[in-house]
Amino acid sequence: MKKIKTSIESLLPLIEESFQNNQEVSIPVKGTSMSPTFKDNQTKVTLVHYQNKLVKNNVYLYKYENRVLLHRYLKTKNETHIFRGDNCINYEYVDEDNIIGFVTKVDNIDFKTTVKTKYILFIKNVKAKIKKRLRGSLWILQPKN
Repeated sequence: MKKIKTSIESLLPLIEESFQNNQEVSIPVKGTSMSPTFKDNQTKVTLVHYQNKLVKNNVYLYKYENRVLLHRYLKTKNETHIFRGDNCINYEYVDEDNIIGFVTKVDNIDFKTTVKTKYILFIKNVKAKIKKRLRGSLWILQPKN
């Protein structure tokens, strides 16, 4: 089989058509915005059509500023949904009608147990590093007797 490289934006009409026919879509992950959870060109995700229900920390496919992104849902504020990639600093503010689908499987492994566990371990590791740095800073700032 011949492989053709293309952007997710060019595949969007095919993805939306598949969702209208109640079909799942599997795509490889491109980029590093979801590292370390998803690895560039190494992780394949399976998506299904968005059903108007967001679950905190699940990963969704959506349109944002003429791009199609696959990032984690964080919360809703004033009817605007807030997303961010695991390896990103900036948030994306997304309207309901721009959400396309959500991830159900990663590399043929159940998403809920594997990715959520990796995400929790990643957050715990980051928190531990921040606490360690803060302890070091506090030690330096303490007055000498």
